[in-house]
Amino acid sequence: MKNIGEVQTPKEDTYDMDAAAISQSDTIMGTSDAWVGFQIGGEEHQSLVDLEAIGKLRVRIGPEGVDELLEIFFEDAPQYLAGLYEAARKSDRKALHYISHILKSSSGTLGLTALSDQCKALSDVSYQMPLVEARYRIDAIEDIYGRTAAF
Repeated sequence: MKNIGEVQTPKEDTYDMDAAAISQSDTIMGTSDAWVGFQIGGEEHQSLVDLEAIGKLRVRIGPEGVDELLEIFFEDAPQYLAGLYEAARKSDRKALHYISHILKSSSGTLGLTALSDQCKALSDVSYQMPLVEARYRIDAIEDIYGRTAAF
C-alpha cells in the first residue's frame, strides 16, 4: 500500500501489457483482480473493452480512481440512454448528437470501446440519418451498454 504523494513504480511497463500481463500486474501494483467486476479472459472482452487503455488509466489515477469512475459511469449511463430515446421520440437531433457525444467521450476515456464506437456512430450521423434509424442505433447502444455493464 502506498502513502499519498508517494510514487509507486510498477515492475513492468503497463502501457505495453497484454490482458494476461495486466491481470498479473494486479499483484505487482497491489490491487485486486476484480477491480472492474469482470474476469480477464475470454474473447468478448476484446470487443467490449480496451484493456490497454484501462491499464494506462489505472497507472495514471490508480485502481480506486478507475473503480470510482466506472461506478459513476454505470450509475449515470441509464439516464443518458433514456435521454437518447426521448430525443429520438421528439425528433430532437441536437439532443441526439449531444447525448451520444457525451456517452462516446465518457466510455472512450474508460476504455469501453464498443460502447464508445456505437455512440460515435450515432453522434456522427445524428443530423443526417432518418430519425427512424436513430431508434435502431440507440437499441444497439443499449445492448452493448448492457453487455459491457454485465461484463
